[in-house]
Amino acid sequence: MSTEDNVTYWQQRWDKKLTGWHMRLVNPTITKHLETWLDGRKGCRIFFPLCGKSQDMIYMTMEGHSVVGLEGVQNAIDEFASENEFVMRPRHALAVPPALRGDFKVLDVIPTAAAPAAGSEAAESAPARLYAGAPGDVTVLFGDLFAYPTAATAEEQAALTAAGVGAQFDACFDRGSFVAIRPEKRAAYERVMRAAIAPGGRILLSYVIYDQSEMPGAPWAVSSADIHAAFTPEHWDVTIVEEIDPGQTSRFLKPNGGPLTSIRDGVALIVRK
Repeated sequence: MSTEDNVTYWQQRWDKKLTGWHMRLVNPTITKHLETWLDGRKGCRIFFPLCGKSQDMIYMTMEGHSVVGLEGVQNAIDEFASENEFVMRPRHALAVPPALRGDFKVLDVIPTAAAPAAGSEAAESAPARLYAGAPGDVTVLFGDLFAYPTAATAEEQAALTAAGVGAQFDACFDRGSFVAIRPEKRAAYERVMRAAIAPGGRILLSYVIYDQSEMPGAPWAVSSADIHAAFTPEHWDVTIVEEIDPGQTSRFLKPNGGPLTSIRDGVALIVRK
């Protein structure tokens, strides 16, 4: 499937400002399950697939981690930069791993805003963000998630690792990627994760459970069985952290405008073997 096929639907959503999934503040799943997710690890390199303009990336850098987001929609990257007063600096081609050249543009996030004075009204009201001179390390890959290099054999994986694109992430936060892709693309998604996540790397994945017959995706309905089917025991250990009723069946609507019969929000911890 081409980049255009993968991205066009979401490009149209961003063009029309239909981005109701975006959270202005840090996703509570991260703060609630941070210890479960990272197991106390410090200085992790964290992957955010289909990152949009997520404030979670900024939050995790302020916690002392480095972040790489991947996004296929230019509008999302532009809004991430403008809303946070960032400059997105393209990395020179010679500084980009050869396996990523052509398919991805690598953008380093450069903060430009001065931090508000501590205790000031601006400091109290400002969203989590990086300021000039503040610690932080955010990079965004602009391109198609499914163009990320994958490996079919141990030898190919070793080659990707040696090239600087394989097994490079200690952790991954997926708040909206697995539920955004069509079910037939889940195997391809798993191959990307398997190539990108280092052994022992930990994915915290949010998903939503509902009757798919009541609403066409996305977000697509995902069950714990779907997660176990995609992330098989050969390569992954899967733990269902929680499945809870958010009490908001009107969050998504049937084609006739009525609320779904039921919704449950799930969180899974998926660890690379």
